[in-house]
Amino acid sequence: MDFSKIINHTKTDTTYKVGDYVTFNHVFISSDSTVPLIPYMNHGTITRIEPNARNPYLIGEGLGWINNESIVNNDYLSNPNYYGDSLVEALKQIGYDSSFESRKKLASMNGIDNYTGSVRQNLELLQLLKSGRLKQ
Repeated sequence: MDFSKIINHTKTDTTYKVGDYVTFNHVFISSDSTVPLIPYMNHGTITRIEPNARNPYLIGEGLGWINNESIVNNDYLSNPNYYGDSLVEALKQIGYDSSFESRKKLASMNGIDNYTGSVRQNLELLQLLKSGRLKQ
């Protein structure tokens, strides 16, 4: 048994849960790495949590591991890499709930009253999403 891992291991608070969509400024190659790396994408969905790890959150299917300090301004959704014209597809691409109720909530949070899912309303929300200014 390796007692050094037990003695030197500190518990990390896991504020987020599997399925949470987060924006971050750096990633780590493993759950115990101490070297931050610049990611090719700065947002994603938490798909796994390693309790008590230094970097407990796995992003996507292996984009990297992050911790609470890696996560930044998680009040906005962003998908600058989406080039289509479908809000539903753009939300799905980043792993965010694209149901009508979810879009209605997003519309309300972003100053669009009486959301009906019209083309104009969806394009307005899509522009906010592409520019990283869609409040969630």
